[in-house]
Amino acid sequence: MAFMPLPSSISTRIALGLGVVSALAACVVIVAVRDECRRRTLYEAEAKARIILDHTPSLHGFVPTGPLPAQFKWSDPGLRKFIHPAWLSSSEAFREPDEQSFLFDIKHYYEKHCAINARCPGNEADLHERGFLEQLNADPDLITKSEVVTLDGKPYYSLMSRGLRMEQSCAQCHSIPEKAPAGLVEMYGPQRGFHREQGKIVSAVSIRVELTQAYEAADHFAIRLSIMFLSILAFLFLFQHFLLKGLFLRPLRKLRDKALELAASDEHLGEAIPTASKEEFSELTEAFNRMSASFKARVSERKAAEDALHREQLQLEARVAARTEELSRLNEQLMAEDREKAQIQAALIQERDFVECLVNTAQTIILVLDEQGRIVRFNPYLEKLTGVKLEEVKGQDWFYHFLPLDCRINVRQLFCHALAGGNHMVYANFIRTRDGGMRLIEWCSAEMRNPDGTLLGLLSIGQDITEKKKAEEALKKSEMRLRDLYAQLLKTQEEERRKLSKEVHDSIGSPLAAIKIGLENAVMQHARSSAGGVDSLRALAELAQHSVRECRRIMTDLRPPVLDDYGITVAIRWLCERFEVIYPHIRIEKNIELSEKEIPEFLRIVLFRIVQEALNNAAKHSGANNISVSLKCGEQIELMIRDDGCGFDAAQVMSSKDREAGFGISNMKERTEISGGLFLIETGLECGTAVHARWPY
Repeated sequence: MAFMPLPSSISTRIALGLGVVSALAACVVIVAVRDECRRRTLYEAEAKARIILDHTPSLHGFVPTGPLPAQFKWSDPGLRKFIHPAWLSSSEAFREPDEQSFLFDIKHYYEKHCAINARCPGNEADLHERGFLEQLNADPDLITKSEVVTLDGKPYYSLMSRGLRMEQSCAQCHSIPEKAPAGLVEMYGPQRGFHREQGKIVSAVSIRVELTQAYEAADHFAIRLSIMFLSILAFLFLFQHFLLKGLFLRPLRKLRDKALELAASDEHLGEAIPTASKEEFSELTEAFNRMSASFKARVSERKAAEDALHREQLQLEARVAARTEELSRLNEQLMAEDREKAQIQAALIQERDFVECLVNTAQTIILVLDEQGRIVRFNPYLEKLTGVKLEEVKGQDWFYHFLPLDCRINVRQLFCHALAGGNHMVYANFIRTRDGGMRLIEWCSAEMRNPDGTLLGLLSIGQDITEKKKAEEALKKSEMRLRDLYAQLLKTQEEERRKLSKEVHDSIGSPLAAIKIGLENAVMQHARSSAGGVDSLRALAELAQHSVRECRRIMTDLRPPVLDDYGITVAIRWLCERFEVIYPHIRIEKNIELSEKEIPEFLRIVLFRIVQEALNNAAKHSGANNISVSLKCGEQIELMIRDDGCGFDAAQVMSSKDREAGFGISNMKERTEISGGLFLIETGLECGTAVHARWPY
């Protein structure tokens, strides 16, 4: 019978695999040969360029260091006009010898002594050479530069080297046109080759070797070698294909065909196939024949077993019929129970959907943890807040994934306390979001238990209070800034008062005092001459005296000099004595039990202003007859001003729409708190008033 071909999964894959390996090997060899040919081409171009480069600088460097200085040395200035200008150029002097000094023809090579603004147009540097000249002057260590460049669509090997440096001997011909020899300007013009700076690199040697033909030759050689290599690979591929087909695939086809016959019909069981000539396939054929005989014996046993099974099946069907009638009755009962369960399940599903809707739409965090703190569930609000999906972290540790390291221990202790039967706990902690941010959450947690009392885990309801906390902190910062501004305002006010007091003293007080003294002297000098004039001068003197007193009063109110000159203790006593002079019906008891050194510098003006404001309020509003001023220092600095006046309703005064009513009290309170103290006022109707201010010592 005809053999069926093997599936492409064996023979075709082997052929394709060997073909791909051969093709890859051919490509690698082709690329390697081509690269090696091009590398040798570049090496040859570099060697020739180096020969030209080693020869050229010695010729070009000989003129400015040898003949040119000697020529200027022995030639008379009057005879220099007869020297041809071209003799002074090293490029002109050795242009022809350069082309005849090599064993190989250099006419096909690009060789130029290039410069920027060269006198000879043939030596003018192109853009590529200009860049190298600029690099030479920028980098003193740069000598040569070689690279492969593409110019006008053709590849070239470019080798450039440092040329001539502008020496002192070249300055006469290259500095300015006025110093140049006769005829040089007429030949080259006043611009080309002039205005060179001494010490700068002014020229470079540029050599280029065209690589087009060399690259083409390398490519042709690589193609010929590739064709030969591919031919060898094709021959080897065909040889192994036929060898594999004859020794391996043909015996396998025989085994495969016989196996298909056995699978199609039991009639062929026990039939043998011819034994193959090869040892391995011979063993495989014998094993296949033994397997066929074994299958035939097993089929006979299976048929006997099937007959016995058929008899048992008839008996079983009779028993099944009897059981079927009994099961039908039970089935009716089960169907009634199923209908009842379905109704209960529908109600449970409706209730579950309602709870699910509440959980999914709630704008608070709903979190369920098991006994170990692993995540059981949380609602979409937490997913939206943190950017973490429930599927990503379900069953994982809540404290590890969401809590910062510094608060994990404390929160886990609270978790254990809640599971141990603690009351509903309210606390706040930070949680991490996917982008690394932090959100402050306020939690209310309670344990979850089954109806039988089995602990299920912990239910936590959380509210994001991050923005609320930020608003509170911003409010605190704003209040602190306001206090700082107020403190700065008070400080600035005191400084302005000090400056204004000094300005009044220097600008008004001193001239008024001088006027008063002058008027008194005038009164004494003219006392005998004119009585009327003396009375007029005396009136002017009294007016000047009144002005002086007013100036002193204004200076004292602005900034009492006694505070700066003698300190706070003396200033408070002076203020009380001055107050008793102004209000003679009021008696002040002073009790100052500390030294000047115990009071910080910044606190002195605060104490003075509080005492001053409290005394003024007592005189204006309380109707008091007795006032006590106490200043002590123990564990803290304590100031108290108490009067026996009528008192007032503090709440009514502070809430009054009249801003001036409580301005004095607010001023004292602000000064105390800004300086780090505590302010308290005790008062009531017909109870007098006591002002307390304390500062830590």
